Amino acid sequence: MKHIVILVFSLFLASRAIGQFLPEGYKLDGAVSAFELTDSLAFKKIYKDDHLLIKENKEAYYVGIQSDLWTIANLYYLGDKQFKIMHVSGAMGETNYNLTDKGWIKDRDKWDWQFRDPMFWKEMHPEAIQDQELFYKTFDWVGSVVSYGSFRELEFIISKKLATDFKKLRVTFQLKDGDGRKLITGPGNEKEITPDPKLNLDLHMGELPKTIKL
Repeated sequence: MKHIVILVFSLFLASRAIGQFLPEGYKLDGAVSAFELTDSLAFKKIYKDDHLLIKENKEAYYVGIQSDLWTIANLYYLGDKQFKIMHVSGAMGETNYNLTDKGWIKDRDKWDWQFRDPMFWKEMHPEAIQDQELFYKTFDWVGSVVSYGSFRELEFIISKKLATDFKKLRVTFQLKDGDGRKLITGPGNEKEITPDPKLNLDLHMGELPKTIKL
């Protein structure tokens, strides 16, 4: 009887995990919890090292970053005709490079921070989206800004409507060791974003040229 109760409860949790913005037990609060690290019902682990956790379910990826210093972070996704950069720091926003007959060209002159951390900004965006769930429904991804939780930890949810292939997903954040970047993608694939190390660091820091080579 005890085993039946456990099974029914597990199936209930799994069913709650699908079709919701955040599955039961998950919070984008800037702290990767013990539950988020160990859960295998709502999200299955597909990558883990000392500082980065990536999990997936049928609808989305969860990305948890545990750095060893204060950090900003980016997600990148390379689609057939669009390269998307999703940034979190003291604000949250995206910039896209669209593929044209002249190469990959940036779709805006500057970042458009619709989600702004009041700890760092005196004025909100004129069309502010300060709610994480609404931001996710609008852009198919969302993260935690740096004043949330631990200043060393950041989290993202990215929909599979946007990122259909894990091997084309990249993550960058800062660590004490090395050159201040951590890049990760699917097994067996090149981990760099572009062939140019300086450009990779510029992209991470939000310094975006008008055109890039991928």
